Amino acid sequence: MPIAVERRGRIASITFNRPETGNLMNATLFAALRDALREAASDDAVRVVRLGSTGDAFTRGGDLHEFMHNPLKDGWERSALYDCTLELARFPKPIVAAVQGPAIGGGSTLILNCDIVVASDRAGFVFPFSSLGICPEIGSSYLLPLAVGERRARDWMLTSRRISAEEARDAGLITELVPHEQLNARADAIAEQLAGYSGAAMGATKKLLQEVHLAALEAAIQAEMRALSALMEGPAVKEAVGAFFDKRKPDFSTVA
Repeated sequence: MPIAVERRGRIASITFNRPETGNLMNATLFAALRDALREAASDDAVRVVRLGSTGDAFTRGGDLHEFMHNPLKDGWERSALYDCTLELARFPKPIVAAVQGPAIGGGSTLILNCDIVVASDRAGFVFPFSSLGICPEIGSSYLLPLAVGERRARDWMLTSRRISAEEARDAGLITELVPHEQLNARADAIAEQLAGYSGAAMGATKKLLQEVHLAALEAAIQAEMRALSALMEGPAVKEAVGAFFDKRKPDFSTVA
């Protein structure tokens, strides 16, 4: 299974479980995450979700093998990515994420939908849209400027450069930065703290925080999906993916 789900008292633990791939994200993983979130949202006994991953990487981004066949070719409205993105945007309970290593692409954009993000000093973040010939997804075109500011978001998204854990903390992308060996204990402690609070009170708080932005966020998500769907059919993605598998630098000089 691409994810593992475990109940610990009032905490639903959702863990990316493809360590042999660096927890690469594909349609199967997005569908499994969507289903796990729906189950946690509907379970009155669950008060908080604790999100994590196995292996050295939080996730190394999208599975480029799937990019070769365009996972959106049958319509973005019916895609697991779109469904999962909406579940994250609307999720009614707190999500605590623990990031132990590289969070690339969807790994970086996904945490923008989490409420508290604890990262290890081994973590790093990349928004690799330009380098892959694609565009922002998972609501990041709206949420990243909201989190770190418009100017910094433009820098990170257009340059595709690596952001260190320290820069991410200072910019507001993550909540806390801790030594690697303390990561899981700290994320667990926060989840346990939240699990001891009133679910109704936390739900009301999260709803108030979400409602201010939800209409604009959902519009941004739909615009992202339309743009991403078009780009997936374009030559830049084919060049980027081909270069990756050929172990060379992509050449975008002759593509739009």
